[in-house]
Order: sequence, then C-alpha cells, then structure tokens
Amino acid sequence: MEIKSKLFIIMVSLVIVTLLVTSIISLNSFSTGMISEIRKHLQNNTASTMDKISETMFDRISDIRFLTDRNNVILSEPSPTEKKLEYLNSVLRIDRHTYDLAAIFDNNGKEIGDTSNASVIGTDRSHESFFKSAVRGVIYFDKVPVISNNSLNHYVIRVAGPLYATNGKIYGVLLLEFPFSKISQILQTGTTLPHTEINLVSNNGSIMYSTSYDNSNLQKSLSRLPIFAKIKNSSNSIESLIATNFNGQGDALYVAAKDKGYLDYPGSGWFLITAQATEQAFSRVLDLRNSFIIATILILSVAIIAVFFVARTISKPITELKDAADKISKGELDLNIKVTADDEIGDLARHLDDMRVSIQTRDRNLRLQKEGLEKANKELTTKEQELEKAYDTLKASEKAKEEFISMVSHELKTPIVPIKIYSEMLLKTDSLGVLSAKQKKVMHTVVRSVEKLEALVGDVLDVYKLDMGKLTLSKQVVDIAELINRTISDLTPITLEKQIDLKSDIRTTKEDVVFCDPKRIEQVLWNLVKNSVDFVPEKGGRIVIRIEKEPNSNSHFIFTVEDNGIGITSVERHNLFNKFYQADTSFSRKHGGTGLGLAI
Repeated sequence: MEIKSKLFIIMVSLVIVTLLVTSIISLNSFSTGMISEIRKHLQNNTASTMDKISETMFDRISDIRFLTDRNNVILSEPSPTEKKLEYLNSVLRIDRHTYDLAAIFDNNGKEIGDTSNASVIGTDRSHESFFKSAVRGVIYFDKVPVISNNSLNHYVIRVAGPLYATNGKIYGVLLLEFPFSKISQILQTGTTLPHTEINLVSNNGSIMYSTSYDNSNLQKSLSRLPIFAKIKNSSNSIESLIATNFNGQGDALYVAAKDKGYLDYPGSGWFLITAQATEQAFSRVLDLRNSFIIATILILSVAIIAVFFVARTISKPITELKDAADKISKGELDLNIKVTADDEIGDLARHLDDMRVSIQTRDRNLRLQKEGLEKANKELTTKEQELEKAYDTLKASEKAKEEFISMVSHELKTPIVPIKIYSEMLLKTDSLGVLSAKQKKVMHTVVRSVEKLEALVGDVLDVYKLDMGKLTLSKQVVDIAELINRTISDLTPITLEKQIDLKSDIRTTKEDVVFCDPKRIEQVLWNLVKNSVDFVPEKGGRIVIRIEKEPNSNSHFIFTVEDNGIGITSVERHNLFNKFYQADTSFSRKHGGTGLGLAI
C-alpha cells in the first residue's frame, strides 16, 4: 500500500476517533454536569421549602411555650376568662388568620372559653391526645393534620401546653389550632420549578399535601416509594434518585427532604418528596446533545476532505526521500538529494543529505582510527611487557629488602645479647673481683651503649614493620596503675642519673582496666619519657606521667607525658612525628637519638 493511502487512512481514522472520543467525553461530561446541576437545583429547592416548614412549626411551638410560661401573669388562674381570651386575641392576632382558634380547658378537660363563637362551652375533650399530654406538663403538637371540630374538611395542626396557677400547679390547658393551609401555601410558593410534583407526607408515608392527589383525602400513602424508604433510613437530611414516575409512565427524578427541626424544635417526622419527569427535567440536555451530534458530523465531513489533500501534499516528497534513503542504505553515498520544500519535509531532506556526508566522513575517519588503534595496540603490548618485568624486579627487591632487614636484625641482636648479659654480671657480682670506680663507669657506659644499640635495632625493625603493615598488636586486659608504675620503675635509673623528678598522676580507680597491648603502651611511654629526659634541665627537671578517662567517655583513657623542657616551635611541630627528624641536630649529637621514637 502506498504511503498516500496509508496517510489518508491513518489520518482519517485519527480524526474520526479523536472527534468521537472527544465528543463522547465532552457530551458525557456536559450531560453529567447538567444532570448534576438540575439534581442539585431541585435538592436545594426542596431543602429550602422543608426548612421554611420547620421554621413555621418552630414559631407555633414558641408561641405555645411563651403563652404557657409559669411567669405569664395574665393567663394565671386568678385572671378572668374574658381577660385571658382578650389577651390571646391581641397576642395571637387571630383576626389575621395566623391561628383559627385559641381555647382554654380546665384540668378536667372541659372547655371554659375560646376565641371563636362556634365552640360549645363545657365540651369535654379530656380523652383527646393534646389534652392528655398538656395536662401532664408536656408541650404537644400534631404530627398529622386533623379535621377541626368547628369546620368540616378543614385541616389544622394543634399545639397545646399546660397553664400554671400562681402556686406552680397546672390548673388547665391552652389549645391553639393552626390552619394546615398555611403549610400548603409554603409548598405552593416555595417550589417554583415547572412540571414538579410535590408531596408532604407523614412519618408513616401518609400524604398530608400533594399536587397529584385530591388534598381532601389524606389517606393515600407513599410508603412503598423507593425514595421514601431511602430518606427514612438515611442519616442525611436530603436524598435523591431516579425511579419510575408516580403515574407509572417513564422515569422521574425524585428528591426527598426530612424535617430535621429548627433550633430546639426536634422536628415532626415529616418528609417533603418532590418529583420531576426525566423527560421534562433533562429536555434541555437532550436538545443540546442532538445539536452536538449534528455539529460533530459536519466537522467530521470537512475534516475528511481536508485530510485527503494534506495526505497528497505530504506523501510525494516523503516517497522521494524514501527512495534516497534506500540508496544510502545500499552504500550509494555519491547521490544528490534535492531540497525543494521550505518546511519540515525540506528540513528532513537537508538532514538526510547531511547524514550522507557525515557517513562518508565517518567511514574515512574510521579507517584512519583503525590504523592508529592497531599501532597503539602494539605499543601498549610492549609497555605491558616492560611493566611486568619492572614489577618482577620490584617484587624481588622488596623480598631482598625484607631478607636483609631480617638478617641485619639477627646479626646485630646476636652479639648484643651476650655483651649485655656479661656486662650486667660484672656490675652485679664480684666473681671477677671488685671493680674500681673507673671500671664501673666504663661498664655502665658499655651497658648504656648496648641498650641504645638494642633500642636502635628495635626501632628500625618497628619502623620497617609499620611501613610494611606487618606490625601486630597482642591485646590483653591490663591494670592501668600497674602498667604506669612498672614503666616508671624501668625509667627510674635514667632519671636518677640526671636527678630528674619522675612522678605519676593516676586518676583512675582500681577497677579501671584497659584492653590493649602493654608492650606497645610501655614503648610509647618509654619513647616520650626518654625524649623528655633529653630535653629537660638536669637537677631540676620534672616529668609527669598522667592517666585519666577521656571526657564524656567511659571506654577510653588518655596517657599524657608532661615536662618542663625547652619545648618546640610551632614550625618544627609539624615535622615532629616524621621519621629521622630532629629539630636541633647539634643537640642530638650531644644526647644521641635517631629521630624514630616519636615517629613510632
């Protein structure tokens, strides 16, 4: 299949799919939004109307509470009935039809007066529910409208409360009859949406007001409606759903709101159910959907025609570029690619020609690089062989060095040991006779020289082991105080000879022990003290070895050697621990030393 046909099919398919997907998503989102908005509008309207009914019932309950308050002097027992009725007329404004009737009953249920002329004085109504509740001190209101005793087919809501005498006892009951038509007026004026059916039902589903049924017959029930079951069992104050219409034809959008009360009015258990046929509620959505579909078809037709011409314009230069690319892939790099367009296709042609030139240059450079790499590889092989020889030589040299150090140390230590032993024997015993002072001095010189030579050999070996990383530590649990005292004891002959005061400052307890190599600790302390001995004044020198715990730590200890020697400058201090370094070479010639002690 040619690229022109492919482009046409692909682009038409993309346009169709894009338009369809976009249209479906947009239409669905728009429809969902419109339906949600219509549902929300109906919910707000229903909830607002129900709130007005709750406020109206709250006002009626407030009236009866105000009139039956214990502190209401006018309605207390000593006041004449005529004065009470006159007060009720003025307060309740019965002439303005807020209430149909206000009646007063004694505590036996007999009427003793009312604000109308239709009632019969003395009528016994003690058996009625309003009287039974009010005479016990409970505010009463009807949960379902009842027919007024004074007028047939006239429904009222009765509210009643107890009347208190001055001594605080209930002496009667006040009854107010509120016309249910006031609730009907709220329902008629509150819901302004067209084609909306309104039903006010009681807690058991009985219709109290309806725009679909004759309001003179309040026995019909909506308890079987799904919306009634949903709102009654819900913890929300408003619910909605789409279900079969009241008349059984088509579907309707139902919204139900419950009487949630107002302030301290707990609510009457009423439900306001409104319904609007979906065909009428969503008619605007359906009209917009049809218009949207027609517009989509027109746009799709125009797009297909445009795609045909675009595919034809794009396919020709692409075909030419495809032929050129085939030749380049076969190694024909001397062809000439024509660039006629000044758009993306033209850019593609220029890039393809640049690629052709780049491939030619790359091939030439690769040949040159290959030759250079082959030459470098030969040189690298030669260097590698030379390095292997140098490594073997270095390894042999290191081995020879190790054997030499081992041999030298052995050859030096071998004669040192008997010289030291025999010299000490001459000083400690009289087996060869008593030595003169001069002889003893000579022997002491021999012993010290042997010890210096022995220390020098040991230092050289230690430095070599440190450099080679072969110096090992033999750790064990050591008593700190004993370690310090033993070191001081070994150093005492040296300090006594120069009359130097050597003391210890042990700031630890008997329980303090360390895990260390005692030989190396003694070696460090010996080198530090020996260095101090060489640089403190004779007959006045002072050296202190101190051991203490590291601050804020129970597992580390600090050894300190302090003296009153000549000190060292800050410049020379940087080289203090370098091997064979001595700040004053003339002094070292006088006192000896190799400059290895502090380095070790």
